[in-house]
Amino acid sequence: MSNRSASTLATKTLHACVGLAGLVLAFSYPWDARAQDRAAESESSTQADRQLALDNCGFEEGDKAPSGWQQGAQVPGVTYIWDKKVGHKSKSSLCLKKTAKRFFPIAQWTQSVAHSGDSSKLALSALVKARQAHKAILDVQFLNADGKWSHEWAAYIGAKKAGDEPASHDWKRYSGTLSIPKGTQKIVIGLQIYGPGTVWFDDVKAEYAD
Repeated sequence: MSNRSASTLATKTLHACVGLAGLVLAFSYPWDARAQDRAAESESSTQADRQLALDNCGFEEGDKAPSGWQQGAQVPGVTYIWDKKVGHKSKSSLCLKKTAKRFFPIAQWTQSVAHSGDSSKLALSALVKARQAHKAILDVQFLNADGKWSHEWAAYIGAKKAGDEPASHDWKRYSGTLSIPKGTQKIVIGLQIYGPGTVWFDDVKAEYAD
């Protein structure tokens, strides 16, 4: 074969390979894109399934009271505030202000949600702003079909032992992961204050953490 013929053959072969590669790329790219979209949708759906169905977690919605949240019993020395001027990257938060220098009774904002399925762990977190807060709690309460009740603290805000200073800080995320008792049918999220001080809560997040 002459040099010229060999060169022509090599050029044609190269063009054929480039054309085939482009054809493969043209067919594989849309498939890969669709696969990535399906994977993203699946991940988004999985994340949604893990979320506990809390309402109004940023406390922006409501008329005279924050929708989805219930104010606890009236406690002497405690003021319940739906604060429309203080929030983390927003304009609203839930606030508990206690002037009485005692730790009981407890004041709290709560929200109840139904629980079903086999999830055994719950992760709860919230952004908290504190001013001289001696003791505040992110609390989770569990109720079964018979009305049996138990609870566990997800996070503690304040002085944990004698001599500790009360909590005073700007927005800070507190979190904890708890075990869900078998037979639980209702979960109650509680934003609580025990001791004197002031706390604001915002951006509450709860999700199953199996």
